[in-house]
Amino acid sequence: MSPTIRPHTAADRPAILGFICELQEAERAMHESRRPGDEVAGLCYEALLARDAEILIAETAGEPVGFVAGWLDEDDDPLQTAEWRRHGYVSDVFVAPKWRGRGIGQQLLRAIGDRLQEKGARRLRICALAANGTAIDAFRRFGFQPFEITFDKPLL
Repeated sequence: MSPTIRPHTAADRPAILGFICELQEAERAMHESRRPGDEVAGLCYEALLARDAEILIAETAGEPVGFVAGWLDEDDDPLQTAEWRRHGYVSDVFVAPKWRGRGIGQQLLRAIGDRLQEKGARRLRICALAANGTAIDAFRRFGFQPFEITFDKPLL
């Protein structure tokens, strides 16, 4: 059964908070810099609302099974042309574990891309932790390519 992709409503808040918490916990397992999901889920959700982000829900049989969020953004990097600085930024994409492997993540990315293109985006950006090979593979399958790579080294 293919999910319905729709704009979120206030009633989706508990599901979105749960998704953000799960996403944060997965990233926390990959890097020590990440705070616990239950500490940041509400903050992240409120930040999305404050940015007037597009938040879309994947729903199957009335059950939210994933979400994606993004907005129009413009970097202040003077080294890039204006065309490259303005883009659609995908901040979050998450599919509940039991629903993975069914193409729902790709559907969510396509839907947020369409929505941000309607608002004027000509390209998309997305970030992933370097250790998140599953997400990186999914993003590459969708057509994303690495743009810049950030390196990190603890100083002891």
